[in-house]
Amino acid sequence: MTIDNEVLACEAQLREAQLTADVAALDRLLDDRLLFTNIDGTLATKNDDLSLHRSGRLRIVRMDPGDRHLLHLGETSVVSVRMNAEAIMNGVPVSATLRYTRIWHKRTDGWRLVAGHMSAVPA
Repeated sequence: MTIDNEVLACEAQLREAQLTADVAALDRLLDDRLLFTNIDGTLATKNDDLSLHRSGRLRIVRMDPGDRHLLHLGETSVVSVRMNAEAIMNGVPVSATLRYTRIWHKRTDGWRLVAGHMSAVPA
């Protein structure tokens, strides 16, 4: 399996886990040291993300990936993906076109998401 295929498989698993609020799968994919920058500039940890999904305050209903770029740097890979997304956040429906940058790091037990960033893409 190529590095592209390995990282894209992780991306697919992450997307599915987010869509189904599969906290156990998210726990396996997210590194304990995860640092994620939200659309409003606030920072979130792995525990923050898992708590949000576990609570039901966030329910992602659509994540359609589009334009995607991968950059491999040894045991670390960077993914940039444009995503058409819809979610319900605290009972309020939201939709947006987003750009995610995600950094995956390969450990002895597999790839883990160590950092990420989300930005709104202007219409």
